[in-house]
Amino acid sequence: MKKVFLISLFLLNIFSFFSCVTKSIQIGILIYYEEDTYMKEYANNIIKNLPSGVNYTIDYASNSQTVQNKQVIKLLDSKIDLLIVNPVDRLSCKTITELSESKNVPIIFINREPILSDISFYKNVYYVGSNPSSQGKLQAKMIKEVAGNPKSLNPTFDRNSDSKIQAIVLKGEQGHQDAENRTSYLISELYGYGYDLEILDVVVCDWKRDVAFKVMSELFNKFENIEYVFSNNDDMALGAIDFFKEIKLFNESETFNQPICVVGVDGTIVGIDSIKKGLMYGTILNDSLSQSLAVISILEYFLGFTSRISEDYTIINDKFVFIDGIIITKTNSLLNITS
Repeated sequence: MKKVFLISLFLLNIFSFFSCVTKSIQIGILIYYEEDTYMKEYANNIIKNLPSGVNYTIDYASNSQTVQNKQVIKLLDSKIDLLIVNPVDRLSCKTITELSESKNVPIIFINREPILSDISFYKNVYYVGSNPSSQGKLQAKMIKEVAGNPKSLNPTFDRNSDSKIQAIVLKGEQGHQDAENRTSYLISELYGYGYDLEILDVVVCDWKRDVAFKVMSELFNKFENIEYVFSNNDDMALGAIDFFKEIKLFNESETFNQPICVVGVDGTIVGIDSIKKGLMYGTILNDSLSQSLAVISILEYFLGFTSRISEDYTIINDKFVFIDGIIITKTNSLLNITS
């Protein structure tokens, strides 16, 4: 009897050992809104590059911070090993960080930049995102390429020959740091180039293609002299283009030959496809692949796959990793970068 007991105890220890060794790692990925083309691509890039043995749960918050907070609590209660959060509201990051710290769960914020003081108290938290000032400046540089000399504008777009750039700005979200910085740096950079810039209107479209379509239909009837559409992302740029196509103002072309110059930011697959069709002039790559690889490097460090975060990334204030953008136009050799 004693022998049977010892054998059973031995087998139990063996099973327990292998159970611990083979325990799968569980992470949670929380995205603010399920219809955001860019964020879906970003999440897919993270998922495709997860290390072997790391399983994931992905949830979308339907643009509700209340819903996302409940998702965070549910995942933490399930003893998740790590959280990746694209917050609905950047001001929620403090609460999410406090919740994660209470369970000693590492957290990586993406896309919406937390305020430093809201995350600095917890050692196991990082943010990965774009460099929005760089994106605004690059968008201005792209406009400079097509607008030409500030003293002698490209007549294709200076249709009223007043030597001014008349533009509509489609803004992603009021108060969103990327939207604010992309817009402000774009405008200040264009002024710095010496352009006489007339912003006809700045309209918040919440990053959404359908909202931009509706807004552009209203603005087009209000302003007869729209020459440029500066969009904070590709989806809103495509919404404007959808309207221009509907009224037969835009047609697909082997070269960019449209009467209004529309530019975006993100470099989404659908955005780049629109550039290939000669509809959108260009975009700034908000490099979701490079950002996702930075996320993976931090994740591997937190989960013990590596002893340090890759030296390829510069960490600002011990918390932030920023990835610069790249100009993409129809003639750019990078046009197939996300295809």
